[in-house]
Parts: sequence; structure tokens; C-alpha cells
Amino acid sequence: MNKPFDADQITRENWEGFCAVRKKPIIVYACQMNLPEGFRVTTHEGELIGKPGDWLMIGVRGEKYPISDAIFRETYDFVEEENKTQLKSENTELNDPGNGA
Repeated sequence: MNKPFDADQITRENWEGFCAVRKKPIIVYACQMNLPEGFRVTTHEGELIGKPGDWLMIGVRGEKYPISDAIFRETYDFVEEENKTQLKSENTELNDPGNGA
């Protein structure tokens, strides 16, 4: 059996076939974890450690992963309408006298 090709040396400049693509505008969920001790999460790649201030992400298939605050701010925007709907739903549940609270 042949060894897999080592793609570490590939760049856009030295390999033909790369084309510009854009990630689909999907909604994922994030919570900034301001825990002084950080946090750990089991991912598809194994256990990863998040530092204080990192974000815990939950992807479209329920996968969880940490992301640094700097990368988060460079690559994600908050979805205002989704957050307003979520807050409204949470407030309705909190104010519903029939919810057992």
C-alpha cells in the first residue's frame, strides 16, 4: 500500500487547481467561556483545551470545539435576528407561570 501524499508543502502558488470559495452562511452557536481555569471539550479530533476567554462553538451537526477569541472575532459575526428570537423564547419560558419555575 502506498503512503498517502504529504500535502503540507502545497501552497496556492505551487499547486494548480485551487479556486476561491466562500463558506456557506450557516448559523453555528458560540458561548465565550470566561472561566479562569479554562475548559476542556471532547471533539472529533480528541480532547482539546480552551483558555479563559476562548469561545465554545457548537456546529451544525452538534460537534463542539474551542476557538480563540482573536480567531472568533476575525471570522464570525453575531446573527442579530437569531439572537433576538432566542432571547424572546427564553424570556417567554422564564415568564410562563406554567413552566414549573
